Amino acid sequence: MASSIEFRALTRYYGALRAVDAVDLEVEAGEFVTLLGPSGCGKSTIVRMAGGFLRPTSGDIIVDGRSVVHLPPQAREIGTVFQHYALFPHMTVAENVGFGLRVRKWKRAQIRDRADEMLELVQLSSFRDFRPPALSGGMQQRVALARALAPRPRMVLMDEPLGALDVALRDMMQRELKRIQRELGVTTIYVTHDQDEALFMSDRIAVMSAGKVEQYATPHDIYHHPRSRFVAEFVGRLNLWTAERVDEGASTAYRVGDACIISAGPDDAPSSGDALVGVRPERISVLIQPSIGQSMLRFPGRVEEVTFRGDADLVAIDVPRLREVVTAQCLTGLWEPGKEVWVEWSPSDLIVVPTANAPFLAQDKGEGVGVPS
Repeated sequence: MASSIEFRALTRYYGALRAVDAVDLEVEAGEFVTLLGPSGCGKSTIVRMAGGFLRPTSGDIIVDGRSVVHLPPQAREIGTVFQHYALFPHMTVAENVGFGLRVRKWKRAQIRDRADEMLELVQLSSFRDFRPPALSGGMQQRVALARALAPRPRMVLMDEPLGALDVALRDMMQRELKRIQRELGVTTIYVTHDQDEALFMSDRIAVMSAGKVEQYATPHDIYHHPRSRFVAEFVGRLNLWTAERVDEGASTAYRVGDACIISAGPDDAPSSGDALVGVRPERISVLIQPSIGQSMLRFPGRVEEVTFRGDADLVAIDVPRLREVVTAQCLTGLWEPGKEVWVEWSPSDLIVVPTANAPFLAQDKGEGVGVPS
């Protein structure tokens, strides 16, 4: 049976460094929740506290309505999978999977049956007598997962389990982990800095920065309705501009440069003063001539730079009326620097960030689009 877990004002210091800052978070039974953020944001520290490997400085951890903060790891009924698999190289795959069951004094026949059941679940039955060094990285990670699931934990914690795998193998393992989690219905807390991984696998995502949860929501809301500047910059590419809210009759509008941009989407920005507005590059069309539709926002510009990204080009376009360079995602090979073009998007594609005064942390993003360097 899956468990729920709640963090109440969870705080952890390392000396004078506050790694986790009064985090409040609830995970429902059977839910797949990802802690997403840059290195050093506190996400792995939360997982280690949840698993009992680290004591909180203050706050509480509630599992199924009961505090577990004083319980040792073995008493919490929680399985843990780390980035480094920690398999025993001298044991077979089946012996590794059954190791925790032997520690719990299961009978030999029960251990064998449960190990075989778990190896079938992770599709490694034919490798039960192999030793870990003979397996690929993805196979070893599946063995580690089978070992964590073997004692029938009420919850599984995964701390960057796919970080050491190459891209193709990581994509395959994401699908496998999602399949296994859905099949078992086990509550899962997953740690990653990979936003694509989080968006694909999660029921909800907690985006973290500097020990705090910036936003806790579904992948759709995190991507389309970021609640802070950090979330807007960290998740996906985004043309992001400081704008002034202006009165435009019945419509909500923002002034960017010399242009007035109409918004038709959700709007939680202040009723006056500065705000942050943005458009995802994949929502921007680049055309030789403007389209005929009346509802689109359109501006003339000139292509400045084209960056090849394999499946698409990122096209940087100088738009004088916006006093900004706008980046659009286009099919490869369509545009070249110096070309006169039009950019346009629907008012419903405008993202309005309600907390414009959040600190600028672009250095944690990796790479940004349309934001200051």
